[in-house]
Amino acid sequence: MFCKKCGTEISDGTKFCPSCGTQLEEGKEVESYMNVSAKSRLVALLFGIFLGGIGVHNFYLGHASKGIAKILMKVFGLILYIAGIVKLATDTYSYPYSGGSIAAFSGMMRFGLLVMWIPSIWAFIEWILIACGKAKDVKGLPVTKWQ
Repeated sequence: MFCKKCGTEISDGTKFCPSCGTQLEEGKEVESYMNVSAKSRLVALLFGIFLGGIGVHNFYLGHASKGIAKILMKVFGLILYIAGIVKLATDTYSYPYSGGSIAAFSGMMRFGLLVMWIPSIWAFIEWILIACGKAKDVKGLPVTKWQ
């Protein structure tokens, strides 16, 4: 039998969960292990820390659309940033200090950086949810197991 809160295996006759300390009531203390995700919370946390900006933890938990959205935002932001640099480097009409074109393309570069940072901030928020045990896999099951 398994604890319904944390998924730890429990022996019969136990009054409290040895892992999370939840008081167990007779007949209600345990649920099938199927009510907890098979995905590891630790693996999701590590993916979120090191590769969260490109959504690897989302792919691991089965949320491929979120992962693809993060990758596309990173790529689009990088394209904007590089286009701004190229335009500034090749713009001979407004050089050296006319301001118009330089301001517009440095703005494009700033917007590209912002678009590249949004997935990282989004991943940080998801990382906090994973750490708190509030994340769910694609089936809607909570990701609470550490192994």
